[in-house]
Amino acid sequence: MGEFTRDLAFAARALRRRPGFAVVAVLTLAVGIGANTAIFSVVNGVLFRPLPYPDSERIGILWHEFGDGAQNLPAVHALDIRDYRDRSELFETFTIATGREWILGEEADPEVVDVGLVEAGFFEFFGAAAAHGRTFRPEDDTPGGTPAVILSHRLWERRFGADPDVVGRTIPIAGTHLEVVGVAPESFRLLLPGEAFLLRDAEVWVSLRLDPARQPPRNFTGYTGFGRLRPGATFAQAQAEVESMADRLRQEHPEHAASKLVARVEPLHADVVKGADRTLLILFGAVAFVLLIACANVANLVLVRGQSRASEMALRSALGAGKSGLVRLVVMESALLSAAGVALGLMLAVGFLEAVAVLGPGSVPRLDAVRLDGAVLAFAVGAGVLSAVLFGLLPALGAGSSDPAEALQSGGRSGETRRHRR
Repeated sequence: MGEFTRDLAFAARALRRRPGFAVVAVLTLAVGIGANTAIFSVVNGVLFRPLPYPDSERIGILWHEFGDGAQNLPAVHALDIRDYRDRSELFETFTIATGREWILGEEADPEVVDVGLVEAGFFEFFGAAAAHGRTFRPEDDTPGGTPAVILSHRLWERRFGADPDVVGRTIPIAGTHLEVVGVAPESFRLLLPGEAFLLRDAEVWVSLRLDPARQPPRNFTGYTGFGRLRPGATFAQAQAEVESMADRLRQEHPEHAASKLVARVEPLHADVVKGADRTLLILFGAVAFVLLIACANVANLVLVRGQSRASEMALRSALGAGKSGLVRLVVMESALLSAAGVALGLMLAVGFLEAVAVLGPGSVPRLDAVRLDGAVLAFAVGAGVLSAVLFGLLPALGAGSSDPAEALQSGGRSGETRRHRR
């Protein structure tokens, strides 16, 4: 530990004597590490982090296809979902929802809001407990009954001033007054693929009150259907079961026979991010090359600086410093440069992510999940260690393999040696 502390202090003094070299090297590394850390944050938040629901890897979304040139959407008929629920052995539960745009407020202050019409059990399906009040009960979902309302957390804060007493009151919406029974948790967001039909991540949630006896023909698909697999079931098995149930629907209903219904179930996470995964991975590969270029540039700087210090290293060797000691000095300088590059790179990454939050393209989902967490910090440190190895390895080996006599003899000459040229 004493040798480590001494080497660290000497490396810091050596870098302080050449501030221009240190600043250029640190800035070069910071750009490479910062870019990689920022893009990894986006990739991690969008692609790698699970959806914010309990056991989200078991949640699927149902697609119905109606032949060439017809519907191919995550849109189903409510009664089809009822049949899936009754016949499935691999799914634990299903839920459906649809969307509308309604006017919220009186004539003096109206606004159009996205409304989600959902079954009782919808919030339980996604593991969301009410922040205030309660979620929908079966009695709220009775056909012909009075609908109940749950406010999104953001609408509750924006329009109702985060007043918890709004629960139990009635609010004017869609030309009538409905009772607010709860407020959704702040963390709840309904994540959907880009092809989602009607349904959105709503600001107001209303109980569906579906009447099976008053439904249009089965080729009217106005609902989004979700299914949760039983523990141990796979999506390959679920797909086979859905295909079997779709075959039975074709036999039972002329609409599905005429349209040659094809049903499939997709993992919700894969369906949500499918439009962004390739782009983000290509971008991640591109910034990895930025880091390699930065390491090559810094390696050049370190090599040139090493040549200018050849006489110093030779003198140390002549005075008894072993090869390991000389290598350790160069490695310590590389580690300090890399650590400073990581620190500055993280600051650059924070600024980049703030810009992404404001300017991020709408085609990239889950940008609100992007943040500097433990995984990102570990990646930044790993990138710093890799960088130190990449740009410090060759100079370190050179420091330990030079001939002291040759270096001391050539140190006072004006011409270049063959080693300098190499």
